Amino acid sequence: MAKPTDLVQGTLDLLILRTLALQPMHGRGIAQRIRQFSNEVLQVHQGALYPALHRLEQQGWIRAKWGESENNRRAKFYSLTPDALLLAAAGLYGVLAYLVTQRTNELGVRIALGAQRAQILHLVLKNGLRPVLLGLVVGLAGSTAVAKLIRSLLYGIEPYDSIVFLAVVAILLAVAALACTLPAWRALGSIRCRPFAWSS
Repeated sequence: MAKPTDLVQGTLDLLILRTLALQPMHGRGIAQRIRQFSNEVLQVHQGALYPALHRLEQQGWIRAKWGESENNRRAKFYSLTPDALLLAAAGLYGVLAYLVTQRTNELGVRIALGAQRAQILHLVLKNGLRPVLLGLVVGLAGSTAVAKLIRSLLYGIEPYDSIVFLAVVAILLAVAALACTLPAWRALGSIRCRPFAWSS
C-alpha cells in the first residue's frame, strides 16, 4: 500500500468540492471519503480539513447546517452552494465549447457537401446534449438514492428538494445548449464556401 500523503491547500479544496458533489457530509465523513477514493493514499488531518472547510464557506462555495451524524451526535453537514453550481456550469460550457470548436473543419466539409446550416446546428446540438442528458439522469438517480439513505441522519434538514433538482437540470441543460450552439454558430459564420455541385 502506498504511503499516506499530506495534501496542499489548493488540492484539498478541490477534493472537498468533489466529495460534496456526491452528497452533504460532515467533516469526518469528508476525510474518510477522500481516503477511500484515494485507496488510503491521501491523508487529511483535522488541522487542515476544518480550516479548509471554513475557508470554502467564507468564499461562498459551500454552506453548513447542523444535523445528526450516524453516531447520533450533532455535527455540521456541508453542501455545495449555487456558486459552486455556477462553477460546474462554467466548466461544462468550456469543455463542450472546446469540443464543438474542434469540429470546425468537419462542419465546413458538411456544408461543402450540401448540408444546410440548420441541419448542422441540429447535429451539433444533438451530439452535445446526449452525454449531458445521460449524466443528468445518472446524477439525479444517484442523488435521489443518497437522499433516501441520509434522511434519517439529518435533523431539521430536508435531504432533497424537487425545486432545487429541477433548477439544476434546467441550468445545466441551458448551459450545455449554449455551449454547443454558440461555437457552432460562430464557426458556421466564418465558413465561406459554396455547396459542391455534383455533375451528372
